[in-house]
Amino acid sequence: MTLEETLYALAAQTRRADICSWQVLMNNLSEKDRAAVDKAQERKIPYSIIVKALRTEGHNTSNDSMRAHQKGTCRCQRK
Repeated sequence: MTLEETLYALAAQTRRADICSWQVLMNNLSEKDRAAVDKAQERKIPYSIIVKALRTEGHNTSNDSMRAHQKGTCRCQRK
């Protein structure tokens, strides 16, 4: 990610307090990476493995944030 992309991604995160950290991450992933995560979820790959892969690639996320989003108990669902 370039500095410019990072700046805009961080700015988008700050303005969007109505979405959870998992959705912020998904919004900032490339289309290819987002598709890979979606495919992993469709194949019922455990949250822990998806999160570990994302962390390995340098993304800051947790099992809890992914689980909350998938179960509909995150900030996104409380609008």
